[in-house]
Amino acid sequence: MSLKSTTIKNFIKDVGTKKQLFVFVGSDNKNITANSNQASLDVWKESDFSIRVGQNSIYPVVPNIKWIQKRPYIPWSGTTENLGNYYVYNDQNQYVYLCVSDNALNRKDLRGENVSNIRPFHTSGIQKYSDGYSWKPLYRMTPSIERYITSKWIPVLSFDIFDSENQKNQLLQTREFCDNTTTTIGQCGIYAKLALSTDDDDGTIEYQSGDLFTIADSISCSDCYYLMKSNDKFVSRFYENSETVPSTITIIDEYTEVGQLINSNQISTASPFYYLYQINSNDNLEEGSVVSAFIDLSNFNESDLTVSTENPELTITSNTGTGASIRLITGLLNSYYVIRGIEVVNPGSGYKDITVSLNSSFLTGSITSSSLNAAITVNLDVIDGLAFDPVSVLNAQHVMIDARIDKTTLENSGIILPSSVNMFGLVENPQGICGATDITTGSNLNKKLDYVFRTTVKAEIQNLYSDSLLPVADEEYDISYAFEGETFTNTNTKISGSLDVSSGPTYISYTEFKNLDYTKAQDLVGSSLVGPTNGSSKSGSSIISIIDTPVFVQYTGKVLSTTKLDTSIPISDVDSVIVRINIVKGL
Repeated sequence: MSLKSTTIKNFIKDVGTKKQLFVFVGSDNKNITANSNQASLDVWKESDFSIRVGQNSIYPVVPNIKWIQKRPYIPWSGTTENLGNYYVYNDQNQYVYLCVSDNALNRKDLRGENVSNIRPFHTSGIQKYSDGYSWKPLYRMTPSIERYITSKWIPVLSFDIFDSENQKNQLLQTREFCDNTTTTIGQCGIYAKLALSTDDDDGTIEYQSGDLFTIADSISCSDCYYLMKSNDKFVSRFYENSETVPSTITIIDEYTEVGQLINSNQISTASPFYYLYQINSNDNLEEGSVVSAFIDLSNFNESDLTVSTENPELTITSNTGTGASIRLITGLLNSYYVIRGIEVVNPGSGYKDITVSLNSSFLTGSITSSSLNAAITVNLDVIDGLAFDPVSVLNAQHVMIDARIDKTTLENSGIILPSSVNMFGLVENPQGICGATDITTGSNLNKKLDYVFRTTVKAEIQNLYSDSLLPVADEEYDISYAFEGETFTNTNTKISGSLDVSSGPTYISYTEFKNLDYTKAQDLVGSSLVGPTNGSSKSGSSIISIIDTPVFVQYTGKVLSTTKLDTSIPISDVDSVIVRINIVKGL
C-alpha cells in the first residue's frame, strides 16, 4: 500500500472535520506567479468570495488511462511498484479495469509484444479475452462522481473513504443519535473503534474492536455525540442512568455497512459504492487469493524446457493460504512436452506467503528445478481485496476539488458579484471570529456540503453628485480614515462589486471593498474615497456605514495552492451561471 494513498484517504476523511478547506475566489490583474509567497498574500487581498469545500466536492483521482484498441497494457504486479498503463477506464460501460495479464501464456518475457484488441466489458471476476488479455473490474463510475472525470483525471474510490453520514445539519444528526432527546443526562460509553493497547498502573491493557474503553458519567446525550464524533479511534454510545453499559458492542467495517445499507434500500445504483460492493461480493477472488502467475523463459532454449507430462501442476507451499493450484502450459514438439507458459487454475484464498516449485521428476530437459522456480512470479491479492481499495491499488496521489456555486446562491449570500474571476487559492483551516474566541472557520457546519463565505467588506456609500458616481467596479481608490486620533490612508483599495440602490438628490451604492484590513473596517465609516488611482480624481463620496465584514481572521491558516487563469471567467454579466472551481492537488 502506497503511503501517499493512505495520506489521500485520511485527507478525504478529515475534510469538513479536522480540515476545513476554503477555495478563495477573486480577480487580480497583477502578473503573479502561482504558488509564490506573493500569491499566498494576494489570495487574501484580492479574493471576492470563498467557498468552504465539503466532502461532497472532493475526491481522490488518478490519471485517466482510457482503453484504446491496439495499445499494449502492463499487467498489475503484487511484488513490484505499478507504473504506467496497468489499468484502463472503459468509457462505454463506465467500469475501471485492472490488467491482470497481457498474453495467453502469461509470459513475462513477451511483455509489450501483444496489444489489446477486445474492450473489457464483464462486471465481476477475472476474465480472459480471446486477444490474450485478462482483466478484472475494480469499480464503476456513476452520475454522482462523473463531475470528477476530465480528459486527464478520473475519480477513484475505496471502502475506506465511505461515510454514511447524511447531509442533515448537526442538530438533526444529534437528535437521531439521541433518539430525539438531547437533554437527558446519562452515561456515555466510549468504545474502541479499532484494536489498541494502552498503559496504566496495572501495565499494558489490550482492547479489541468494540471493547468498552471508559464511561463518562453525568453527561447529556448531545455531549456524548459530539465527544467522539468523527474520532479515528473511538465511538460513543449513550445510555440512560438506569441501563447497564455493555462491555462490548459490535463495530462493523465499511464493507459490511455498505452491504446492510444496500439490502435496506438506503444505497441506490446512483452510488458508486453500490457497484463497488457488487464487484466484491460477486468476485471469484478472496483476500489472499492468487491473482496471477507469470514465467520468464527468455534465458532458456526449447530443448531445456521439456517435461514428461502435459501441463504439470506446481507444488505450492504456504504457511497461510489454501486451495490454490497453478500449472505450467505445455505444447508438443517432436513428441516432447515443452513448457510454453503458466496459468492459475484455482486462486485459493488466505495467502500471505507462497512458494511454488516443480517436482524435478517431471523434468527431462537440461533445466534444473531451482532455475525454473526462479523464473516464476506469483501475485497475491492484497489485504481486503483488490476491489476493496482501488485508491491504494491504483496508487492515488492526488485529490480533485470540484466546488460549484450557482449565481443565485452567491446573490442570496448578500455578496455583490464581481464582473469576473481569474484567481483561486486553497486555504486550510483559516481561523474565524466567534465572539472573543478564535475557532477554525466552518467547523460547526455539515462536513458534506459547500458554503459561501464573504472575503470583502461590504459598505454603504453616499455619492453627493450625479457626475461623481463612485465607486466603479474593478478600479482602485484611496480611502482616508481616522484611527485613534490619527489620519491614515488605505491606498489601492479595490472595488469588487457595486450596486446602486437609490438616486438623487443623493446617490447611495452598496459596495464591496477588498485589499482592506478586516479589523479596521468599522473605522472607515465617515471616510472619503478619492480615485480611481489610475490618474483621474473624483470626490464627493463617503462611507456612511459598514454592512458586513468577513468572519475570517485575515492571513490565518495554510495556503495549500494558488492558481491564476490566463482568461477570466465572467460572472455578473450573465443571467445564469455556475461558478465551477476545479483544483487538482498532489499530496
